[in-house]
Amino acid sequence: MVKDLREFLRRYEKDHPEDVIHIEKELNTAYECTAIARHFEELNKFPLIMFENVRTMNGEKSAFTCAINILGDRRKLAYAIDSTFEDVAIEWRRRADGSRIKPTVVAKSEAPCKENLLIGDRANLFKFPALKHHAMDPGHYLTAGMFACYDPDTGIDNSALHRGFISGPREIRCLLTPFTHAAFNLKKYEERGETMKFVYCVGHHPAVLMG
Repeated sequence: MVKDLREFLRRYEKDHPEDVIHIEKELNTAYECTAIARHFEELNKFPLIMFENVRTMNGEKSAFTCAINILGDRRKLAYAIDSTFEDVAIEWRRRADGSRIKPTVVAKSEAPCKENLLIGDRANLFKFPALKHHAMDPGHYLTAGMFACYDPDTGIDNSALHRGFISGPREIRCLLTPFTHAAFNLKKYEERGETMKFVYCVGHHPAVLMG
């Protein structure tokens, strides 16, 4: 079975329809979607909310659905790794410590992430339903992006969750806070006078975010 975000959403709704809400009303990505999520949070409820009709930061209707609370509670965390409500923490620790899987190298011609490519001026981040959560946010953010880079000395890769501030149609800014592995790697590249290559990935299976 293919494990990607689309399949997770489809399977979870099939198995737990009572915990999934589709909102068809047109909403703005600035504050309105997160206000609804905050409403449920105040009720101590964390349903998977699918916003089907949202306006992006430039006022256009997004072609994409915006999802909130994909990993909003323990039940969804368990579902993402085929565990149970009671055992999810134990199962997560077991996999993290003792069940590492060697990466599989996939050719570009076979990689799903290469099926649709928008390069150069064709790329436009403003088309994504990125949210502006709070009044002091400088703009709209991709909130579940995985930032991956390599240590230049060891070649060991590191991947971590970093909010991505969309500061332009082809620019995402991430704050690499001190004492994170990404910041340590960046410092090494800066000392060498080299550019650090990295990948910023969104839309992966929720189990990746848990990793």
